[in-house]
Amino acid sequence: GQVSDVVRTAHGYHLIRLLAKKKGPTPDQDRVLTSHILKQVAPTQDAQQQLLDQLDRGAIDVAFRKDALRKSCPPNFK
Repeated sequence: GQVSDVVRTAHGYHLIRLLAKKKGPTPDQDRVLTSHILKQVAPTQDAQQQLLDQLDRGAIDVAFRKDALRKSCPPNFK
């Protein structure tokens, strides 16, 4: 039932609540069940333009896990 502090990510602000924990045979096999609330915030026009400018200058590296994603993105992401 523990609730996290507010966590800010690129997607917005999150609150995460622990619902259950289950020990696995080893620590890397432990399992947790959580729920979370996400409050998305839209970037300002200025922030969007700054990111587009950085993309156009090649100042941001974009990595794709799947080649299919790269093919469907705008040219400045490739």
